[in-house]
Amino acid sequence: MTTNIINQWQFGLAAIFCSLGFVIHSIPSAQARLGPVVSYGNNPIWSKGGVLNGTVVTATETEDMVITDLQLSLYSDAVGDCWFTKNVVLSVPSLGTVGEYSLTWLHDQSSGGAHIGRVDSNFQSGIRIPAGESLSATVDTPSYSNCSSHGVRYTVSGYYAHTP
Repeated sequence: MTTNIINQWQFGLAAIFCSLGFVIHSIPSAQARLGPVVSYGNNPIWSKGGVLNGTVVTATETEDMVITDLQLSLYSDAVGDCWFTKNVVLSVPSLGTVGEYSLTWLHDQSSGGAHIGRVDSNFQSGIRIPAGESLSATVDTPSYSNCSSHGVRYTVSGYYAHTP
């Protein structure tokens, strides 16, 4: 009789420890974010687009902006043979240059071929624009031939953030 009671007591204690192990394992670990975190405002997500030249976006005085996606594409109104290259430099005053791109447009009417320069960037960590500062774009055309009107269109999106 004594051995049976001890076996039941050991089995009960083992069951309690196993249950406690499952409970502790199911609790998620605490993780601290060291960088900007999403704002708790009404609409923390933003996007903007247009023809690239000058100021692209400006952060508010109280919140940083983080760019998560950037799309650049060339356009031209030319209908005949035409080619051009555009160099794009993105900068923030306190950070300096945060991105550089070179895109080429080539349209050969005789062969029916075309190459349109395009950039699709999805940043894992993002490009941070500090509160009160702007992201600016400088667009340069180092070379072109037979193109009348041409430029760079953009779409940029991200979220508002605050630093802890």
